[in-house]
Amino acid sequence: MSAIVSPPAELSVIIVAYNSNEVILPCLDSLSESNTLGKGLDVVVVDNRPQTGLKDCLHEADYTFHLQYVGSEKNVGFGGGNNLGVRYALAPYVLFLNPDTLVREDIYTPTLDRLRRDGNYVLGYSLTDPEGRRNYTYSYFPEYIYIFPLLQLLQRVSFRGSVNCVRPINRIAWPWGAAIAMEKEAFLRAGGFDEHIFLCNEEPDLMRRLPKRRVYILPEHIVHLEGHGREVSVGRYTAFLQSTDYYLRKYRVKSRWLYWKWVAMKLQVRRWMHCHVDKNYIEAFLQFREHDLNSPSSNQ
Repeated sequence: MSAIVSPPAELSVIIVAYNSNEVILPCLDSLSESNTLGKGLDVVVVDNRPQTGLKDCLHEADYTFHLQYVGSEKNVGFGGGNNLGVRYALAPYVLFLNPDTLVREDIYTPTLDRLRRDGNYVLGYSLTDPEGRRNYTYSYFPEYIYIFPLLQLLQRVSFRGSVNCVRPINRIAWPWGAAIAMEKEAFLRAGGFDEHIFLCNEEPDLMRRLPKRRVYILPEHIVHLEGHGREVSVGRYTAFLQSTDYYLRKYRVKSRWLYWKWVAMKLQVRRWMHCHVDKNYIEAFLQFREHDLNSPSSNQ
């Protein structure tokens, strides 16, 4: 009897899990059900907390794709976990996907069509919540916070068009990390994700190291459970603030102090106007400003 030969991997999906069993299993089910590549779809699950029994759950599952489970000895965060996953990726193209996502349509064909056309593409997707409302799909480099209102207005006028078609905007945009695809070799040449960033702002940092990148937001939808109606913890806000400051320092953004004054001023104005501001964000920002913004470690 001749051995069964598996087709070569065409696309590797990297998913980093941490206490994510509740959401990652439906995510994998959705990938399996929407899979149009068969075993040409390579899915690498990196488990930052192997003690949860996820490996056993996956061992019992029957998916339409090729599955690899990688247990990490310690929690290395989003960037470190994805870097680890890429080492096991079998395909020439990688899609970094959050565990709290659901894929309900063929995203694989347009992803490969676009990436095969030009290895400089960095792809995002049209992220929605479970009810179909638009979620965060892309954002802009932190140093352009001053023109965010204008950029956000353009988003309302043309959701994808301004990013996909207007070159100056394309150069300062980055796809939301819940779902982002690119050529594996381009990712490796850029040095992968910066593992000094534990959570948040990994994407703009990576984009800065892809000088020939062209961002493109595909119209295909992916459900991202994080977003509308979800409470954000003080810890996650703190991680965002710390990683933003790390980014501003790393790239020696001259307006760093102006950036933080701008953030503080906007927060104060919103409070004066009695606009809703998440109490967790207020607490995180006050703690960050007192303990992190001027600490010696933040200069590293």
